[in-house]
Amino acid sequence: MSDSKKKSSSRTSKRDESIIDNDSSWADTFRASLGELWSCFLIGLLAAGSNVWTRQFTGHSLDPLSYGATFGLLYIVTGIASHGLAWFISPSILGAHWWTTPSSEYSWQLFWQYVVIGVFQLGGWFLAATAFWGITGGDIDNAAALSNVDNFWVIFFIELVGQTLLCQVYLSATSALDSSIKYIAVGLAQTVLVGVFFNVTGGSFNFWRSLAFQVVLNRYDTNALVACGVAGCIAPFLAVAWYGWIFTERARRSNSGGYGKNNNNNSSTGSESFTSN
Repeated sequence: MSDSKKKSSSRTSKRDESIIDNDSSWADTFRASLGELWSCFLIGLLAAGSNVWTRQFTGHSLDPLSYGATFGLLYIVTGIASHGLAWFISPSILGAHWWTTPSSEYSWQLFWQYVVIGVFQLGGWFLAATAFWGITGGDIDNAAALSNVDNFWVIFFIELVGQTLLCQVYLSATSALDSSIKYIAVGLAQTVLVGVFFNVTGGSFNFWRSLAFQVVLNRYDTNALVACGVAGCIAPFLAVAWYGWIFTERARRSNSGGYGKNNNNNSSTGSESFTSN
């Protein structure tokens, strides 16, 4: 068996279940991409739709709770139910995972596989926005992630902190022995973030989601959209740096010299990018 195949077989199932690698075929990539498209569509449509249903009984008072709880719960349910697919949902988390790929594994094939997953993510959010518009006529302003503040830097700071936290939670949770923890952790983090900031910034924390709903519903908030996009580009780097710093001591004490390793030889997913070769 070649060294590359030995290396691949020595990885834990959690890495293989969560993301493609250089040993993956385009069929694997397409399967993972379809999972992303379906989850983004389902979460986007039902989370936005939850506000329509709750308003019939409570007005606007439960908007943050209904959207955040629905988003988080659907992320957990769809992630666990589709065990084995990528399940990043947002481009910032996808980017964070890309930057934790070991430099020895970089290839153009792997790069384009990530691009394809990102495109399918965006497609899922556009399908959700289109279906939402078709059902409701788009008469729900906050579905487009419109902010209630005019200060760009306030929106940017909240988006940056929120997206960095989501990326960090995803990367850290993949170190758990039970990979389902990843979905639960990210789902709960998303619920809290959306619930707290829904009435301030629109509670997006996902550039694809903001872009899709604002374009389809034809309701634009330039400050919120740009802030979300710029924050989404910076957040993965901050999360990866934070993650690497947190696991420095653990890596030094590990017999294998790699981050996220444990005595049972169960390695984390994204943390392999910090492995000493």
